[in-house]
Amino acid sequence: MKSLALFKNLFIICSIIAMVWWFHLQNHHANPQRERGKPQEYMSNISICNYDVNGKIKEHLTAEYWAFIPKSGSSILQMPRVTMYRTEGDVWHLSANKALAWHATMRDKITQLDLSDNVLAERTADNGAIPTKIITETLQYFPPKEMLTTNDRIAMQQPGITISGIGMLGYLDKNWIELHDQITTTYLPGAR
Repeated sequence: MKSLALFKNLFIICSIIAMVWWFHLQNHHANPQRERGKPQEYMSNISICNYDVNGKIKEHLTAEYWAFIPKSGSSILQMPRVTMYRTEGDVWHLSANKALAWHATMRDKITQLDLSDNVLAERTADNGAIPTKIITETLQYFPPKEMLTTNDRIAMQQPGITISGIGMLGYLDKNWIELHDQITTTYLPGAR
């Protein structure tokens, strides 16, 4: 008798677990793209420019693919490239394999660009600037603040020196970059 009662209780518990699992699978979206919503717009080989008040190009963004998702207020970009022209003459290039651009509508300016997968931020030697390369796996760019940030490991290279660390905050308008943690510096004597 006891074994029959134990079997009935075990059967009821297993049935409840199976039902909960079935309901979970019915309500769970297997495809994360579905959760974000479907793209409203698809574009390939896109090029967008932002201009300053004097009519000069301030930022130039290109991407091989762009899909705007209105439900999330963002766009998915493949192979994005951003060139920023600073008023004092510095030129910065950002590139990655993927990015997520945040803007409420297609008409709105991008407020944040989340770059990922082989990210490179590079300041050219234009206008006498010290050439600088920042290599990381993720990077956030905030155009309104001209700010770059990451919590990932980075390597910042300038002629004759490489500084590595975890986490970074940089303001392009101030030519100021700060690494946060586990910072190491490697000097390359004679390098220019």
